[in-house]
Amino acid sequence: MILSRNFEDINSTYDFCEGIITNICWNENLTDLLLTVYYFFDSPIGLKDKDIRIRFKNCSAVTFNCTNMLAAMKQYGIVTPHPEIDHIVSQKFESCIRVIVSTNYDPSMVSLLCDEIWLELIDK
Repeated sequence: MILSRNFEDINSTYDFCEGIITNICWNENLTDLLLTVYYFFDSPIGLKDKDIRIRFKNCSAVTFNCTNMLAAMKQYGIVTPHPEIDHIVSQKFESCIRVIVSTNYDPSMVSLLCDEIWLELIDK
């Protein structure tokens, strides 16, 4: 179910801070980057402890930086890392949206350019 198609809702209506990134993948056409977040807050009501997918539509550039996460896994013997979102910065830039996803492992774990951002509730 689509919750929002407005990229500005990420930091106003929805608070992804401390949400755990549980999956990062591409859609079947390799055009949309899908980031699944375990959502902790009950605002908006009814979303606490649910999985929310952030769909970055029509990505033209994506950079992953997992260096610090991999180093922590090796150093501390972490088998399954749980990157927590510190914040998501999104801003309109010419004809696209520039996004930086910061986590407890790296201040720019995911950086990308996309056309739109959709928030979707994953029904199980």
